[in-house]
Amino acid sequence: MIPVENHRLVVIDTSGYGHLGLPGTVVPSGTDPAEAARSTLLGREAGLPITDCVTVERTQTRRRQVNAHLFRTATLTHHEAAALRTRDGTLTRILAQRDALPLLSTRARERALKILNP
Repeated sequence: MIPVENHRLVVIDTSGYGHLGLPGTVVPSGTDPAEAARSTLLGREAGLPITDCVTVERTQTRRRQVNAHLFRTATLTHHEAAALRTRDGTLTRILAQRDALPLLSTRARERALKILNP
């Protein structure tokens, strides 16, 4: 999760129709999750300033186990956050936490709350 000054968050429009989620990426086996998280979004030469891994969620699907590492970054300025963009052109938005949380998918909202209220 990427907090922005003044109680704001960076969110992504996962569908193009206003369905919001938290920035993230699929990480191939053997890749360092923190390193992958640093490069999830483009726009910062040094990558995202990861501060800690809040939790790891493990889910078993029919074919494989999926591990979701939930990272928190240092708080960005509005200017820094506005420069972020995804690799595939997905729209990034900066919203107040109180506005973003109700618009997130249920899973993303649960994850955001875990990070905001450890």
